[in-house]
Amino acid sequence: MIASMEGGRVTLETKNAIDNSLQKLTTTELYEIVSEMKMLIQRDKTHASNLMAEKPELAHALLGAQIMLGMAQQPPAIRERELFRQVMELTQEQMDMLDPAERDRLLQVREQFMNDERFR
Repeated sequence: MIASMEGGRVTLETKNAIDNSLQKLTTTELYEIVSEMKMLIQRDKTHASNLMAEKPELAHALLGAQIMLGMAQQPPAIRERELFRQVMELTQEQMDMLDPAERDRLLQVREQFMNDERFR
């Protein structure tokens, strides 16, 4: 059996296996999965929360189903968030030290980040 977690987190291998399994489901099946979890949350929020904490694979599968159904957006990758943080923390003085073409490109990147809902 392949270990599905490392330090309380779902491994990339397990994430890929979950995503591949979700791809095989119909839209109706995906809605049923999300609906069942919603009903569990409504019946017993504490149990649902504990279940997701104990089984991060379930949480990943539910998020994947919601993304496929258009109910949620793919969260930004860690590198994207780090890049966003670095770009947004640049001071005007640092920006002024850049060559004009680089500064223009950086301003475009900032604008793209500002318009991306994942970074709001």
